[in-house]
Amino acid sequence: MAPLRVLELYSGIGGMHYALNASGLSAEVVAAVDVNTTANEVYKHNFPDVYLWPKTIEVRPWPEKLNLPKAEQLAF
Repeated sequence: MAPLRVLELYSGIGGMHYALNASGLSAEVVAAVDVNTTANEVYKHNFPDVYLWPKTIEVRPWPEKLNLPKAEQLAF
């Protein structure tokens, strides 16, 4: 089975991403969203290959204007 593709909202420094990796589930975070610039710097250091959208998720319309990879799950 293909890995679960996850969109991480309010990603912070990547705690949920780390927990997902540690869980042993077949999953990948395809993109992360967070407005905090300091947290985003840490996130990019920890997960440099993940697309990080440095904006608030309250932007409207959403998600039509985002060019994010397809995801089956959201992580908050």
